[in-house]
Amino acid sequence: MTSIAIMAPSSEWGVLVLSSALQVLRKKHGGKADFSVCGMSWCDESLQNMLPGRPSVITMQEMVARRFDHVVSLTDSVVNACTASTVGATGIVNVGGSLRGTSPEYEHLIPCYLGNGQDVFSILSNCLGAESRACPVFFPSFDPKMHERQGVSIKDEVIRSAVKHRFFDTGRLWHVPLRRSISKRIEESRTVSALVTDDPVCAWGCASGGGRSILLRRKSCACPVFQVQDMVEEEFMDSYGQP
Repeated sequence: MTSIAIMAPSSEWGVLVLSSALQVLRKKHGGKADFSVCGMSWCDESLQNMLPGRPSVITMQEMVARRFDHVVSLTDSVVNACTASTVGATGIVNVGGSLRGTSPEYEHLIPCYLGNGQDVFSILSNCLGAESRACPVFFPSFDPKMHERQGVSIKDEVIRSAVKHRFFDTGRLWHVPLRRSISKRIEESRTVSALVTDDPVCAWGCASGGGRSILLRRKSCACPVFQVQDMVEEEFMDSYGQP
């Protein structure tokens, strides 16, 4: 059995990168690999059960103490990238205090994390040697609650009001709460068939459950592009006249 550790991005959107990477690597190694994930504070046991393959969740210290056949670093943290360099990881490492890739493919992933406009799932799949893009999938640990209704899940009250007037002309608008727990956030996002949100996790929670999402973002936001036609469409919040 091949043991593989994945160092995920520390940002919450990293769950999307992690889910995509797990799909690619599981397909590549079949049932002959055992996966562990580390480097993020947002993963709990309930989210672990939603991830492809249900990988073990370990701390960075546990990852360093154990011996893995492969360590894949997908981190956006300079500190964690330093650990990646120490253990000889493939992917994003720390060189001279900056994030660098161990190959040209991974070099392309770094500006992608900063919102350079490229599709992060295509770049990531290329890094991992996949022939096609792998989008995030979350396994439901609950009964499907999809309803034919539209929802909004936006932190900013002013923008939320503008969205209500722009996207929802008729019918009831459902408020989808932004839970602190990522697994519960995914569950909530699947209570509607269409969702407008400024949170990437909510957008892909809805989309991976069979819904449609519009993900709002600012042009200045250092966040990857997650748009995939017919699943998640992205629009800039700047178009709503907000600062």
